[in-house]
Amino acid sequence: MESYRFDQICVLFDLGERTEDPRPLSGGFIHDMYGLRTTKGHYAVKCLNPQIMRRPDAFANFKNAEDFALLAGRHLSALPAKRIRGEAVQQIADEYFLIFDWVDGNLLSLKEIQPSHCNTIGTYLAGLHQLDAGMVPAVVGTISHDWTTHLKRGQAIDAEWSVALSEITEALKVWNERAVRAEAFLSNACVMSHRDLDPKNVLWTKNDLVVIDWESAGPIHPVLDVLETALYWSEDETGHLNKQKFQAFFSGYTTKNNLGDAKWSAVIACSYSSKLDWLAYNISRTFSADKTERRIGTEQVKQTILDLKRHTDRMETLKGWLT
Repeated sequence: MESYRFDQICVLFDLGERTEDPRPLSGGFIHDMYGLRTTKGHYAVKCLNPQIMRRPDAFANFKNAEDFALLAGRHLSALPAKRIRGEAVQQIADEYFLIFDWVDGNLLSLKEIQPSHCNTIGTYLAGLHQLDAGMVPAVVGTISHDWTTHLKRGQAIDAEWSVALSEITEALKVWNERAVRAEAFLSNACVMSHRDLDPKNVLWTKNDLVVIDWESAGPIHPVLDVLETALYWSEDETGHLNKQKFQAFFSGYTTKNNLGDAKWSAVIACSYSSKLDWLAYNISRTFSADKTERRIGTEQVKQTILDLKRHTDRMETLKGWLT
């Protein structure tokens, strides 16, 4: 983004004057993030993807997610966007932004994560699930994707990912169908949660942690959220699951919340849903008119195909740990 836009942000949102050029920050696959130093402070500015913001429900989704982040921040360590004139989502012309106070903290690599960190995150998630968000979230429906059409579109343009997708197209249909069927076995009771509480979204400070990037926050089946988050934190640097970390996460969660009679086979089947949705979204990105969108979409399609294969390879081990 051009420097003049940051000057406008500083003026319109009373952030002071820029003291240096904005610094691009790494980490996100959808939105652009910058560090911004001014005479009034240090901020992180998230420039929301314009293609996302063209969706009819995008603004409301960001607003609701940030409202939940604000609620979470009153009870747990969370970083919601700054409220400026009462609003979390800021707008200049047809561009949208989230502005955050800077937090000095570190992200942990998979190699650095210890069972104690997993236990802490499990406890955090339990606390999050206990929050009264002032609403009864609707059940989150699993989407049935047309994988054959996705494949044909890729083959028509000789997409980099088309061969890899063709090798798992039938498996994608099976995983998708199982996820749709399995949802009927889960409780209708959902909770509001972060829904992307992986290591890239947790900053560790000297004495605490701060959960960032709440844009995916919304309703989810609590046991599905527990399993997906446990998998994020139990993976080691070689891509394998670490049983000690996995159990430490569950130990942390169950100190506050009872998992009850979880139907783990159904939960495991549903655990494919978010990966399938991410794959379908990134396939669509590869047909974008924007070169950067096409590049990131292509990279993420190839990576998500590998992630789905690895997820499947883990299933027998996972079933043994959960039953």
